[in-house]
Amino acid sequence: MAHVNILILSAITSEAAPCVAVVESYLRDLDLDIAPSILYRELGVGPLDSLTTAHALPSADLVIYVGSCGEFIHHHQPQQLKVRLCTANQFYWSPTASRSFAGRLITSSAHHRSLTNLHPCLSKLECLPNFTSSTLTLDPQLVPAELTSSTHLSSHFSTHLSSHPGTENMELFAMIPYLSTAKQVVLILGITNLVGGSGHHDWQLNRTAVAQMSAQFLSRHLTSIITPYLAQ
Repeated sequence: MAHVNILILSAITSEAAPCVAVVESYLRDLDLDIAPSILYRELGVGPLDSLTTAHALPSADLVIYVGSCGEFIHHHQPQQLKVRLCTANQFYWSPTASRSFAGRLITSSAHHRSLTNLHPCLSKLECLPNFTSSTLTLDPQLVPAELTSSTHLSSHFSTHLSSHPGTENMELFAMIPYLSTAKQVVLILGITNLVGGSGHHDWQLNRTAVAQMSAQFLSRHLTSIITPYLAQ
């Protein structure tokens, strides 16, 4: 399989386009005799598309993952959207029923993944657990059938998260095995909406802003991120 030094990923091109432009401009300005190889790939929307795409990705030294996400707010907390950047190092497969107040969060090891190769610059961002909620089953044993019946969208998430709100990015859980193979991962998520009935509307409203915020964050830390791969 092919290998690249720097791979940039996002569900849709517009999420990562400003970051791709920042990295390409940075490398051009360096005017290197031998520049690190760089590649962008669109994953597609949802866990199934991202899983399918992951199987065809080249290996990479550095992966920059840029995405948007919704935020779960516990029902005892005010439901007020704060558009901002965050990151994650804990990832859960959460059946759709867990999006409703009656749902429950599956936290057994079979449904939980983590990343240990995140770049140190991400310590500047709020770190929140990330959840993938879907009726799609990536593995027949992954999601009990009785927990996939609810399609009710609600910001009333499981009481397991009463003191620790989380985010929902539909592609991340399926990508963790691939991301774990990179030397380092820069994982930037932009919170565009609360998980609920107005989620898609708010995502449309805020997605351009968080894409620009992601690029600004990346630009501030790009020297420390890119330098290890300049001599390869």
